[in-house]
Amino acid sequence: MTQPLRLAFVLPIALAFALACSGGSTEAPPAPPAPPAPPAPAEVAPPAAPAAEAAAPPAAPAPETVAPPAATTKTFDQAAFVCCDDDRASRLLDKYLAIETRLVKGEDGGLSGQYTALRGVAQGSIDLGNFGAEQNVILKRIVEAAEASNKQDLAGKRKAFQGLSADVSLFLHKHSGKGSTKVVEAFCPMFEGGSKWLQTESTVANPYYGSEMLTCGNFQ
Repeated sequence: MTQPLRLAFVLPIALAFALACSGGSTEAPPAPPAPPAPPAPAEVAPPAAPAAEAAAPPAAPAPETVAPPAATTKTFDQAAFVCCDDDRASRLLDKYLAIETRLVKGEDGGLSGQYTALRGVAQGSIDLGNFGAEQNVILKRIVEAAEASNKQDLAGKRKAFQGLSADVSLFLHKHSGKGSTKVVEAFCPMFEGGSKWLQTESTVANPYYGSEMLTCGNFQ
């Protein structure tokens, strides 16, 4: 056998023997391990539902509407007061009643003279200076009301009679308790939301409406 053929036969055998002795293997090296799987995403709990809002407290019940007590109606004698303890107070009452009588009848003519007379009594009482500061203030308002009313028509005089009546009533009550005249305060709920006046008759005679509603009112 020639030398080249001998080498071709011997070399593979020698190589196999050497690998076997050294613990080697002719098997292919193992494949590298697969990379670890990525961790699964952490589960996120859904946000908790917001707590239900506290229920609004029930509305407070509306307060009960209480109607004001009805005005007490009295007889003439029950409501009347006696006047007057002073002659000037008696004269003031007379002049006032003269105006009231013409308003009841709806007579504008002649009222000018009655207002002038009332003003004169009130101013004269102030000038005498015997009633004190408080009563003089009331008398001054009566003077001013008489002057202002004298410039009004019948409707204006009737409207102004409210304030005049209030002041005359204040003054006369300070001179009540003595005398021989019974005076009563009457009230009409219809005129200007409620209006008062003074009279000496036992039957209601309304100066604000006259014959239109002559008996509208009551004694208080």
